[in-house]
Amino acid sequence: MDPQLETTIRLAAAEQLVELTATGRVHLLERGKELAALIDAESSLLAAEKEALSSIRPLNDRSIAMRMGGALDGT
Repeated sequence: MDPQLETTIRLAAAEQLVELTATGRVHLLERGKELAALIDAESSLLAAEKEALSSIRPLNDRSIAMRMGGALDGT
């Protein structure tokens, strides 16, 4: 785990961009979706990060689990 990730998530929650669920998941709020759309619209902004994320689409639990070599149930 990246220790800066937890800080980033806490800051995003404080800015009401995301909400942390009771299960520890991060849910993107409307304000966060609006910010993401603005970032996405500007091609030069966070270009390296956008490229890295596009290479792992779709970005969901199943695809991440499969990339890590296992299924969601740990098998």
